[in-house]
Amino acid sequence: MVVIGKSSRRGKCDYRPLIILFFSLCCALFVVHKKDKYLYYDNSSIRKSIENIGQISGSDGFHEYSSNSEQVQAWRKSMEQTDTISKKAQIAVTHLRKCQHVMIDLGSNIGDAVHKFIDSFLPPTGVNKAGEPFQYFFNTTTGGVGPDSYDHKPYLYVLPKWVKEKINEYNSKSRRKPVYPEDYCFFGVEGNPYFKPILQEMEINIQHMIPRPLKHLHFLTEHVCSAVDGPSEFYLDTTNKHQNFWGSSILKSHIDVNKGELTKIEVMGISLSSLLEQTVSAGGHVMIKIDIEGAEYELLTEAINSNIFCKLVNDKDVTVDILSEFHHDSTIGSDQPRKKWEAFKGEESIKGCGVDYEVVNLPLPIW
Repeated sequence: MVVIGKSSRRGKCDYRPLIILFFSLCCALFVVHKKDKYLYYDNSSIRKSIENIGQISGSDGFHEYSSNSEQVQAWRKSMEQTDTISKKAQIAVTHLRKCQHVMIDLGSNIGDAVHKFIDSFLPPTGVNKAGEPFQYFFNTTTGGVGPDSYDHKPYLYVLPKWVKEKINEYNSKSRRKPVYPEDYCFFGVEGNPYFKPILQEMEINIQHMIPRPLKHLHFLTEHVCSAVDGPSEFYLDTTNKHQNFWGSSILKSHIDVNKGELTKIEVMGISLSSLLEQTVSAGGHVMIKIDIEGAEYELLTEAINSNIFCKLVNDKDVTVDILSEFHHDSTIGSDQPRKKWEAFKGEESIKGCGVDYEVVNLPLPIW
């Protein structure tokens, strides 16, 4: 028998058991404390970590929770990612690649669609002061998941609900294993160079997370969605700082472009047909969110003329879902894009290919 504080061989004090016991108690208390702040995901999925909250709160946090050691190891590993990311900060950004399951974000801005995409399958577990449920918020820098509410009322947010609805619909019709956000490649397009370092840092952070909440992430920075591939003129919103310069556009007539000094830059244009051909493989699912300040009219017209939607749905057995904001005449400073679109019967053409196509009117509800 070993007596705590005594050595079994020389009679000297051995405090190692006490130290081990003390360290174990500290770890247990720290984990319980953390569940009220930030809970880091384990090696199976982000969502599983959130589900573990109920398991932990329903036990004593030690005896009944058999995988405690594995959970602490995963948590510690995720905390170490900060150093790992900083060491890899100079690594070049990733690239486009073909995936079976794809999310395309046209008009990425600060990249907030990334966390909303990941959040879509995290359970709302909490209420605010008004008694309204709030969604868990995935931190794209640290990899943490904490009970942070969105800035506005969560039920107004369109994107997380739309993503969850469309993935569930796809899963219900597919004969394959169900997929979730971590099974999707996420591609974003943003023209404003102001957001380039923000988006590249997010890309590097997520690409080096263990486990990774997305299969793949890449932003085409200083790129705009347009009807043609190649150099394109882009006009910057220089006044709406608190809205992250949301009015930048390829349209010189856009109201936000003309609020300040007209600022034109040259970026690379990419058509939707080119982007889809480079990123979507057969037999899968692609979701497309479009918020590009009036360029949506010519972007979708090009895609229809290329027949890319019908090719994906009919020839490659791809499920295609589109959610687009169409900007008002007063916002883009002209009624011509809308009139051409209506005469072209664009919406009917898209739906005629078997695409699930929805139009959202913003600012309320909110992306």
